[in-house]
Amino acid sequence: TNGHIVDLWNLSTSQRQETLVGHRDRVDAVCFAPTSRLLASASWDQTIRLWDSAEGRLLQTLEGHSDDVRSLAFSSDGSMLASRSDDFGICLWDVKSGSLRDSYRNDSKARALAFLDEIAILVSGDSEGFIKLWNLTTDRLGPVVSAHEKGIRCLAISPDRRSLVSGSVDQTLKFWDVETLQLMLTAVCPGEVTGAGFAPDGSTLVITCNDGTVMLFRVEEFGGDEVSEAAFPRTQR
Repeated sequence: TNGHIVDLWNLSTSQRQETLVGHRDRVDAVCFAPTSRLLASASWDQTIRLWDSAEGRLLQTLEGHSDDVRSLAFSSDGSMLASRSDDFGICLWDVKSGSLRDSYRNDSKARALAFLDEIAILVSGDSEGFIKLWNLTTDRLGPVVSAHEKGIRCLAISPDRRSLVSGSVDQTLKFWDVETLQLMLTAVCPGEVTGAGFAPDGSTLVITCNDGTVMLFRVEEFGGDEVSEAAFPRTQR
């Protein structure tokens, strides 16, 4: 992103492929649908926009928030999109129709979102350090975990759907067992953790910190069931 536009880059050629213009204010988050070329962007203009990333074409504009939209997450089958805003709201959208399916009110600002399974469970990480599970079938708040001492900035689900990773302003990255929500590992990082994502095969986790550091984490190097403190191996770019 660059201000209120979104740039798409070809990773093979390192050339800009498309520039998406439409938002009226800063773009704070982008997210590709896992099963198509659909791209979602979230902005301070209080909207989410859905794009055809191959053609650079705007498909839909989703409106329902009353403040800056900060985070996005697609369900694994691409049928649902979750968004969170500074209005303390989490919205759930039907991607095909663009309609608002449901909305949830959080007591504190949600900072990160992820789907635990295809469409039934949404997990949020908030500014108070809590992980919350939302049951989208019953429309009820499920388990709440006091996960970090400070706000959570990012969440990631492993491709096998067995592990949840949370990154925080408290400079830690934590691995959780999805089924039990038990803490498996705590890793200490050199700065506030601002982003996390697994490689498609689940073998590598990449995280970013607010000091500009990018770190590649070999997941298999920290096998076992014991909770441990680990200095994070890192690659700076």
